[in-house]
Amino acid sequence: MRPVEHLYTIVLDYDGGTYIAQVRGRTRLAGLNQWANQIPEQDLREWGLKRETILEIIADQDSVPLNGLVGAWCLTGADENGPLLLINIIATERQRRPRVPSRK
Repeated sequence: MRPVEHLYTIVLDYDGGTYIAQVRGRTRLAGLNQWANQIPEQDLREWGLKRETILEIIADQDSVPLNGLVGAWCLTGADENGPLLLINIIATERQRRPRVPSRK
């Protein structure tokens, strides 16, 4: 049996922009690392961020549960230029298509 991989929605707020992606991972940390490692280089250049900075923030900070919510966490950090990175992680249930009854 394959290990269960969860779907996470990652929301990055940085320097006036909001960037959203979805990734799969066995844990939040695995999902965050996968997300950080698959951000296109062009996006990182446009944002003025380094992948290493994001990975360091993920490694150095524990994600904190958001009050009053289930399956939602955040973590924060700053790059060397000072703007704050706010990363929200949401455990996302994949919506399944409703089953259409078969007609006989």
